[in-house]
Amino acid sequence: MDESMKLKKATYNLYAFLVGKVVSSLGATVYGFVVSMYILQHTGSSLFFAINILISFLPRIITSPIVGVLADRYSRKNSSY
Repeated sequence: MDESMKLKKATYNLYAFLVGKVVSSLGATVYGFVVSMYILQHTGSSLFFAINILISFLPRIITSPIVGVLADRYSRKNSSY
């Protein structure tokens, strides 16, 4: 396999991964909002709606910086996987 074919395959894989990641993130966000709207519709309480949205996004907000630092410090070159 020559270099141009490797580059073409790598570019395709990168775009496929990015599209899949965007669709997955969008779907998870929409699902979280729809569940909150379902709670709002059935309870009529905007407080429960807001609490559910907060609970669904709070873990990502808290863990993102920590996981980012850990990912930057971990060397994959030394990994035995």
